[in-house]
Amino acid sequence: MLYTTPAFIEKNPRTTQALVNAFVRGLGWMQSHSSEEIARLMPEEYALGDRELYGRSIRNSLPTYSPDGRFSREGAEIAHRVLRTFDPAVGSAAFDLAKTYTEAFVDKAPAGRN
Repeated sequence: MLYTTPAFIEKNPRTTQALVNAFVRGLGWMQSHSSEEIARLMPEEYALGDRELYGRSIRNSLPTYSPDGRFSREGAEIAHRVLRTFDPAVGSAAFDLAKTYTEAFVDKAPAGRN
């Protein structure tokens, strides 16, 4: 899930679309590769000295990723609750998630499978 301000999207629609395209492509790639393949491509320091454990952590977390970049409204609400906890700007902001959540950029993204 990506979040930004409407002003950024309005000023940078091509950048926003390019970023969403990259995420969708990456998510598709992740769906078609093993956790071991993903782990091998990540920087060594991400494994914190235990490549096997790192590979298992990737395998266990893969189901939490959207395969195509889509995010349900319920998922967006959960993400919003989590962000409110960790980001004071989100926590103090008053907005209607239903009016700010969109899949418009995902709808325009090319399919992510490689």
